[in-house]
Amino acid sequence: HADRLRLVGAELRQLPGGNGGVALDALLALLGELQVNDVLVEAGPTLSGALIAAGLVDELITYVAPRLLGDAAHGSVSLAPARLDDTPWLTITDIRRVGEDIRITAEPRAAQP
Repeated sequence: HADRLRLVGAELRQLPGGNGGVALDALLALLGELQVNDVLVEAGPTLSGALIAAGLVDELITYVAPRLLGDAAHGSVSLAPARLDDTPWLTITDIRRVGEDIRITAEPRAAQP
């Protein structure tokens, strides 16, 4: 597949990683070198949690639908903390309605208010 991508002009880079993934800090550093200053990530809970845990998120946009999920549902972010006191704090910068959903825009912050 790599040869086919190069034939159509794609530039391929190999980055460090492990466990079937890529080192996210190395990826974002490379994007910065390439003058890519804004990255929109639409991700599942694993990648979202990894980006937040690594301190690589400047802004988080999440949507809340008017639905209740049971205990078998998965969260939108996978994070390791088992206690509420150990979870990251956010500063909510905007809340707006989008159809029947609510869109929340927030920024990570260092500590509780």
